[in-house]
Amino acid sequence: MTKPEPNLSLWRLSWPIGIELLLQFLMGAVDTMMVSRIGDAAVSAAGLSNQVLMSGMMAFAVINAGAGVVISRKWGSMQMADARKAAILSIQFSLLAGLLTGFVFYCFAGTILSFLGTPAEVLQYGTGYLTIVGSCTVWTVLLSVMGSIIRSTGNTRGPMYISLGMNLVHVLLNGVLIFGLFGMPEMGLAGAAYSNVISRILACLFIAILAYNCFRGTWRLPEWWSLDRKILREMLQIGLPVCVTAVSWGYAQVIVSSLVSRMGADTLAAYTYMQTIQQLPWLITAAIGGAMQIQVGQLHGALRHAEAHASVYRAIQAGIGIVAGLSVLLTLGGPWVLGLFTANQEIIRQCLPALAVCIVWQPLRLMGYCSSNALNVVGNANVVAGMTVFGMWVLQAGGTYVIGSVFGLGLTGVFLAMLADEIVRMSVFMRKWSTRRTLYAAKGSTSAV
Repeated sequence: MTKPEPNLSLWRLSWPIGIELLLQFLMGAVDTMMVSRIGDAAVSAAGLSNQVLMSGMMAFAVINAGAGVVISRKWGSMQMADARKAAILSIQFSLLAGLLTGFVFYCFAGTILSFLGTPAEVLQYGTGYLTIVGSCTVWTVLLSVMGSIIRSTGNTRGPMYISLGMNLVHVLLNGVLIFGLFGMPEMGLAGAAYSNVISRILACLFIAILAYNCFRGTWRLPEWWSLDRKILREMLQIGLPVCVTAVSWGYAQVIVSSLVSRMGADTLAAYTYMQTIQQLPWLITAAIGGAMQIQVGQLHGALRHAEAHASVYRAIQAGIGIVAGLSVLLTLGGPWVLGLFTANQEIIRQCLPALAVCIVWQPLRLMGYCSSNALNVVGNANVVAGMTVFGMWVLQAGGTYVIGSVFGLGLTGVFLAMLADEIVRMSVFMRKWSTRRTLYAAKGSTSAV
């Protein structure tokens, strides 16, 4: 199997990722608005449950993150057989782990939410939602890993189209199942859960076809029943530190959510709405950072070190103004934006100063995300893991307790703690990446194309 010289343009790689994430944001916002018609407690239940689900799936990063980097490296160096083997390993692991995780959520959803100190009015909604969506975790995991495989080869458009279809189906099913349209029973929040699951199953079927076509004609059936230890070791060298990073982030978010839930139902609802609103600037960061990771991975695999090093700075330069501008607009239009979700003035009052903190926080997230992704790709994942554990648990989770609870700043304190965490981690990552210039100069680099 041969492959033509890839187009590693940041724009070409990032705009489909950005559109895909924008669709997810818009559909997520519509989803939140539809659920909010049931009540703020239902929104809090869905938000907290989804946070738990995201945290539970962080464990899959051990293989999936390693696979994404290995596939992009092998693709860039034209080692297609090894790229295919890494894809097979990640699918095998995700299938097994997704089924096991789904079983845990099916059996212990209520116990998990109770452990987090969920208010009684939220717990009632959340247990049913988490049981339904959590028990079907395998579909979410497979969708994620196959999307990562496809993007790592440089095809970012395919997953975008599938995401568009999935989100449209999800919103349409929401209307039918939540509110009982077209003669269907009115299911409330359970309807949103079933809509989530059905739309992901359908998307999984289509993305599986796309993933198959990435290596059309080269799949080997015996490879699905074997284990390539060399590829696995390479994936684990990258994946284990990234897993520590992801798991640390995920479970720190659970602790933060638990601390916020103890501040009261209004604060928990405000935190949920803030998480939704802040997805808008974050999707720019995720699109640029995700595209840059593919770019750096393929350039690094092709030994084009100088270009790989410069890619991080170009990515930050391309996105920082957009991210900052969006954050300013969201702050200025805060009352109107929040009014789309809730009429509770106490919730809106708590969100407004937190929005102002995000004007600084979001641009720093872009810098930290790009530099940490690049460090993971080139073999410095241990540095990223160590700083993430420190930042998430000491600065973010610990800061939420001290600033938010002890000092009584509530939701604003939560986001000030996130800002402190981002400042420290971003500073370390950017400094570490800047020192690689000397190393790359010593190694040399092929000419740019």
